[in-house]
Amino acid sequence: LNLGLLLGEMGGERYRLLLLIFAITVGTGQMIGNHWERVRGLFHTDGTAVVQTFDPAKCLGCLAAGRLVDSKSVSKVALLTALTAVMAVSQLIFAIASVDESWTTADWGSVTLPALRIPLFLCAFATGAIYTIVPALELSWFGSRCIGRIHGTTMLSAIAGQTLLYNVVSTFLGFSAALWVQYVLCTAAVGVCAKLHGLGTASRAATHTDEKRRADGCLEEAPLLRAAT
Repeated sequence: LNLGLLLGEMGGERYRLLLLIFAITVGTGQMIGNHWERVRGLFHTDGTAVVQTFDPAKCLGCLAAGRLVDSKSVSKVALLTALTAVMAVSQLIFAIASVDESWTTADWGSVTLPALRIPLFLCAFATGAIYTIVPALELSWFGSRCIGRIHGTTMLSAIAGQTLLYNVVSTFLGFSAALWVQYVLCTAAVGVCAKLHGLGTASRAATHTDEKRRADGCLEEAPLLRAAT
């Protein structure tokens, strides 16, 4: 399998969209995970609270997504869309908290610092789940041949997304601005997921049409075969 064909003609648009979604969502998740000290400072809490929420939620996302993918009860692209939307919501809460001090100290009775724990859980859960879903999508689209090269390229997109958000945006614009940028990017990624879903629907419709045409051709040939015999 030629990677140039993969990025060009052979399912090229679907794969390019997947790379973009993966770069944005996983880059966002990794940026939050790597900035735990900034998150801790924003909510005036210790780092333990951040780690205790982020890491277990990420593991839970991996396990939950794997179970859903295996059950085949929901489309993988639909699941990717929902998780991208969850990521966007988490970044919106973080972004608002970065400019509104009251969000960083609010308590909901038994839930302390909900503006920290809720978006942190959502962000980590979505990150872990997307890590699981994307390789499953690659296998269903392209099979197991050259899957190492394909997924390796996909992982490079995540590294690029993390580098852009963590090393460039947050460094030059600041943490609060980076959160708003991530919210906008994740919201745009939901639209990219919708386009990906549309491409899948069109592809299935084209396949169904081709199969119907082949079947109709066989029906037309049947009388000729009978006449020949």
